[in-house]
Amino acid sequence: MQHYHSFKLIRFCQKEFNKLKGKKRTSLLFVFFLSVLFSYAQNKTISGTISDEEGLPLPGVNIIEKGTTNGVATDFDGNFTITVANNNAILVV
Repeated sequence: MQHYHSFKLIRFCQKEFNKLKGKKRTSLLFVFFLSVLFSYAQNKTISGTISDEEGLPLPGVNIIEKGTTNGVATDFDGNFTITVANNNAILVV
């Protein structure tokens, strides 16, 4: 049933879009494509644990996103969670 309502909404939007003329239509297209671009630029959350050679957790270790001022420190158990803006981010420990 949900697919049926989605289809009706899409058809409604298509009909309303076809009614628009000139600058209004161009502006709406621009806003749509801009929103699509921003949806792909979402942040990525990375979690992990920092430990020594013996596997013991290391509390208070700084983890920084290379080239930024974005960083966090590990908790008492060596765990951390950091949000980065780029999927190709490099973390420096």
